[in-house]
Amino acid sequence: MDILAAMRIYLRIVARGTFSRAAIDLDMGQPAISERIAKLEAYLGVQLLRRNARSLLCTEAGKAFHDLSLETIQLVDKGISSLKELDSNLTGTLRIAAPVAYGEMFLSSALIRVRASLPELQIDLQFDDGMMDPSSEDVDLLIRPGVLKKERAVAFELCALKHILVCSPAYAASGQCSQVSDLAGHPFIGMKEMLGDSHLSLLSKNGEVECVEIRAMVTANHWHPVLELVKAEQGIGVLPQAFCASALSQGKLLHILPHHQVGWPLPIYALVPERRTSSLKIKALIQILRQSASACVTSAAGA
Repeated sequence: MDILAAMRIYLRIVARGTFSRAAIDLDMGQPAISERIAKLEAYLGVQLLRRNARSLLCTEAGKAFHDLSLETIQLVDKGISSLKELDSNLTGTLRIAAPVAYGEMFLSSALIRVRASLPELQIDLQFDDGMMDPSSEDVDLLIRPGVLKKERAVAFELCALKHILVCSPAYAASGQCSQVSDLAGHPFIGMKEMLGDSHLSLLSKNGEVECVEIRAMVTANHWHPVLELVKAEQGIGVLPQAFCASALSQGKLLHILPHHQVGWPLPIYALVPERRTSSLKIKALIQILRQSASACVTSAAGA
C-alpha cells in the first residue's frame, strides 16, 4: 500500500465531493479511484466515506484520517521542498573518490578553485585505486580513466591525456632512439594501462599507425616511480605528457620521437550517480574539474 498516494487521492475526493470529479483532477478512471479507496479502507480497517445518491460524507474515522492526511502531506511536501532548496544551495559536503595517479594531476588545483568559487562547500576527497562502484552511497563523484564499462552512472569527460615517449638526456646519448625502428632494442617503463602487452601503437601526425614490439621491463599503477626510473637512465618511458611536463621543461627528460604519440589520448571521466546529476553542486564541481584538467593538459602541451 502506497499510503502517501492513497492519502492524496482521499484528500482530493473529499475536496471535490465526488469520485468522478476527483478522477478528472487526478487523470484517473473512476473505477480505479473507487478501487483505491476500497483498498485503503481495508488496509485501515475502518470505513472512511459514506455515500448515497446525492452526497459523499466522511465518517468520524474519515474526518480523522482527512486531518491526518492533510498534516502528513503538508509535512512531506515541506520536507521535500527543503531538501531541494538544500541541494540548490552551494553548501554542504561533496564526496569525491579518485585514483591516486590521476587524482594528483589536477585535483589540487581544482580544489583551490573550489575554495575560491564555492567557499561554503565542504569536500571529502578519498584517493582509492580500487574499482569503486559509482552508484555507491559513499561517493557523489568518482574520477575514472580509460574506457568505461557499463556503469549505473552518468559520465562527464574532463580531459584526454596524450602519452609520449621520454628518456633522460644521458640515456639518449648512450643509445640510438631517434627512429621508430630503434625502439625494439630498448627497455620500456610505463603505467600498466599503456604497457599491458609486448606491443606499442604509435600514431604519427599524418594519422599513420605503427605497431612496435617492445620489452616492457617495469610497469606501475602510478606515474611517479616511472618518472624517477626514466630520469635515472633505466630506459624509455611511456607517460602522459601532463605528468612529465615539469621534467621536460627543466631538461631532466627529453621528448623522443616528438612527431608521434603513443596510441590514442586516454580520456578521464567524472562519474556521477544518476540520482545526483541534477544537483547544482555537482554541476558546479564538474565545471571546475574540467577547467582545472584542461589547464593542466594545455600547460603540458606548451612545455
